[in-house]
Amino acid sequence: MTGSPGHWEMHPRGDEILILLSGSVDVILETTRSEQVVALRKRGSCIVPSGVWHRQIVHEPSEMIVITPGRAPSTARCSSRPRRLRL
Repeated sequence: MTGSPGHWEMHPRGDEILILLSGSVDVILETTRSEQVVALRKRGSCIVPSGVWHRQIVHEPSEMIVITPGRAPSTARCSSRPRRLRL
């Protein structure tokens, strides 16, 4: 990946696993109080819990393995704050 995706996304059917193979990416998680930044560097990984809105900011060209359960995610434009959904 060479550019930051232009949207927020959320996976209601299960946790998403992100494994960075190379490069530099921040994963932004929307929490109930603020945004949490998870810095992925040098083969870092994180789990995005089911139902959490998130996006990535790519700082340098990166390769990442993404394991996502279920169907396509719910998405929202980056310029707008994601709406909370009750599942």
